Parts: sequence; structure tokens; C-alpha cells
Amino acid sequence: MAGVEPDPTFVETVVKQPLARAERGAPVRVVRPTAVKDAPLASAVRSMGGVARHPITVELDVRWGQERARRTTMGMVSCVDPTMVMRNVVMESAVRRRKTPAGASTLTDPRPLLGAVSYDRDISACTKQKVVGLTYDDGPGPYTGKLLDSLKQYGFRAIFFICANNVGKGEIDVTGSYPAIVKRMIAEGHQVASHTFSHYDLEDLSSDQRKQQMVKNERAIANIIGKYPTYMRPPYSKCNADSGCQADMKALGYHRIYFDVDSTDFENPLPSQVGAPKAILHAALTSPNVKNILAIQHDVVEQSVTNLSPYFFAQIKAKGWTGVTVGECLGDPQANWYRTPKKAT
Repeated sequence: MAGVEPDPTFVETVVKQPLARAERGAPVRVVRPTAVKDAPLASAVRSMGGVARHPITVELDVRWGQERARRTTMGMVSCVDPTMVMRNVVMESAVRRRKTPAGASTLTDPRPLLGAVSYDRDISACTKQKVVGLTYDDGPGPYTGKLLDSLKQYGFRAIFFICANNVGKGEIDVTGSYPAIVKRMIAEGHQVASHTFSHYDLEDLSSDQRKQQMVKNERAIANIIGKYPTYMRPPYSKCNADSGCQADMKALGYHRIYFDVDSTDFENPLPSQVGAPKAILHAALTSPNVKNILAIQHDVVEQSVTNLSPYFFAQIKAKGWTGVTVGECLGDPQANWYRTPKKAT
């Protein structure tokens, strides 16, 4: 069933009808794909071959423009765009399998640990002063091009933690304008990094599953720019030692990047809510003795791109600082940011 798009009946029963109810003020709660309180949704899921191997709990309240999901066997649903939420419930479940990008797997590529930046500890702060490490998760998305325009206007650079096939956008190496957007990131001096292939919770996966999430993302990224990253950010900021995740990331030659300022843009996606993230970023920049910042935003959140980011950029410039990639804010030479896939033999 990989790559199969929902038919109109599926869209009507899974997306439009539940959202219409939610827009009238009635939250939609999905308990399991085959045992939900919403009968049309259950029927639609079963008709596509859905099974309850991966329980899903989703609470949707369109009045606040946000959706929260609890952890499942294969990860979490993650989307703030209410027009995509119900479709993502199905796509993140057992109903839709992920497509493997074309090309040889990078799993057996040599992975020397490049540079002086740690591969052992979690990194949540910059080392250079008077800089803001600008980081954006979950893209590329429909607003990423506008973000690149704003970054260019201010002369700033950012790191993009990319998912190759999340929230139903299609595989980034073969879908729409995404290849051009990723190539533009590189051409304009930004850093491309990994946020896994499908945004699953890495602590919930086996070692083999974790590695496949990384190497599939590597292959998709390399299909676009001819190389893949040595920097990653775990979905939901979850990659502990007990699960084996940290050891797997080091074995694959990845720096684990977190943040010291959470903009909360994902939790505040509406125009009426953007004041809260603005206040957080302003407070961080004006905090006494602040020397640098490593902030997190999401380029799949429209208000974060069109409203919050320009505000933040202006504040950074007014302070006499600059926006940079994580590699730059750690003093890591660009030659260490990527690996080249081994040629298939």
C-alpha cells in the first residue's frame, strides 16, 4: 500500500466530516483505528486495510488550532495544521507504510567521527558568542521558501532538521518543489540535518528500526544534494542512553542537537497566539549576561515563518548579533557537516 493516496470517500469520512464537527466546537477523539468512537473513521480505516497493531490516541480541538497526540508503538502523530490532522492519524498508523527512497542504502558506509564537536553528549548550547543558532524542524513544508526569503533578507543562516516523509507531504526527493527547496538551502549557505525519515519516537524503536529511520533519510537527502548530514535532532527530543538510541546515533556518526530556548511556536500556531513565542524569544535575547542562544522553531508552522521569524530576526539584528547554523555556532568547519554516500559496487 506504500504511496497510495486516499480516495475521495476516504478524504470525506476521515478528514472533512470529523473536522466539520470539530469546527463546530466538538473535539474529535480517536482511540484506535479499528475501535474508534467515530464510526465513519473506523469504517474508512478498515476499508483501507487498517489494523490496530499500533494504538493511536489523538485529541483534536480546532478552536485552538492545535492537536496533541500520545506516544504509540510506532511513534506519535505530529501536525498543527487542522486540515491535515485526521489524514495524519491514518498515515502515522499501520494503515500507511513508508516508502524507501531509491538508491543504495547508506547503512554500511564508513562513518569516521569528524571534527572536535562531541558525538557522546547531547548538545543544547552554542559555543560562539553573540550568535543565535537558528534551527527549524519538520520541513521542508509549504512555507519553507518564504523562510529562506526572510533569512536571505537579513543575511542569516539556519539549520534545517529535515524529515524526508512525514505529515503526508510525500517523499521529499521526488515530490513537488521539495528537491528545489533543499538545493536552495545548500546554495544559500544553510545547513541541512536529519530529523529522521518519518518522525517516529526513536526510544520506542528497535536498534534496527532506528537505523533504518536514519539511513532512509540519508538516502532521500543524498538523492537531492549528493551528500547526507552528520547532525541530527531526535523527534520529540527523545534519544536516551537506556533505549540504545544514543549508541546508535554515535555508531552512525551523528551529533545529537537539542536547544536552550524553545520558542513554543508549535504549541501556538494561530495569529492570536504568536505573542507568546515572541515574548519567549525577546526575553531570551534580553536576558542579563546572555552570550548566545540555540533556539528551536518549525518551518511547517505558518505563523512561525511569516510572523515570528521576521520579528526574531529583527531583534537579533538590533542586538548586533547574527543568526547562524548550528555547525557555525559550534565552530565546526563545514567540511564536517556531511558525508558522501559510498558508491554501490
